[in-house]
Amino acid sequence: MKYDVLLSPNCNPRGANPIERITIHCVVGHFAAKTVAGWFAKPARKASSNWIVGKSGDYCLSVQEDHRAWTSGNAHNDYRAITIETSCDATAPYAFSDIEYKALVDLVVDIMKRYKRTKLVYPGSKAAAEAYKVQPGEMILTFHRYYQNVACPGQWFVNHAESFTEEVNRRLNGTQPRVLYKVQVGAYAQKENALKMQKQLKEKGFD
Repeated sequence: MKYDVLLSPNCNPRGANPIERITIHCVVGHFAAKTVAGWFAKPARKASSNWIVGKSGDYCLSVQEDHRAWTSGNAHNDYRAITIETSCDATAPYAFSDIEYKALVDLVVDIMKRYKRTKLVYPGSKAAAEAYKVQPGEMILTFHRYYQNVACPGQWFVNHAESFTEEVNRRLNGTQPRVLYKVQVGAYAQKENALKMQKQLKEKGFD
C-alpha cells in the first residue's frame, strides 16, 4: 500500500498496551491526507491520528502504529487503538465519498492482516465496546463520539458501520458479499416532492 509519511509530535509510546481497536474519525471537508497530516504536525494543535485517508483515496501516516495518537480524547481507547481520520462532506451527516469509503475499507483490511486478525467486531455502543472482551484474532470498531461530545465520525458512517464491518470481514475471510434488499421510500409525480424527501433522508444519514 502506497502512503506518505508526515509524523506528528503529538503522541506517546503505547507501552505494553495491546492493539485491539480500530477507531474511525472524520475530517470535516474533503482534503488530501498529507494536508491533514500537516495540521497534526504542529505541536500547538495537540491532536493527531495514526492514519489519514484523503479525498482521492490517498493515505498519510501521521503517528507510527507503535505510538498512541491524540485522537479520541480518551487514553484508555487510544492506547489500544489505531485511529483513522477520513475526509468527508463538510456538512451533516458527513458522508464519505465512494473513493474515501473504499480506501478506508482497504486500509482497515491491511491493518487487520498485518496484525494477523481475522475478525472485526462492531459492538454498537460505547457501553458494549467497553464491556466486550476481545478474543484472539479480533479487533473492535469504536468511534470518537463514544468518548467526547462530538458527532464524529458522523451519522453517515454510523449508519454504515454494520455493512462496513461485514465488508472488512468478507475481505479478510474471502467470503461472498451478502444479498442486499433495497427499500424504496416514495414515488412522486412532482420532482420537488422527491427532492424534499431526498433532503429529509440525507439529513437522517441515509445515502
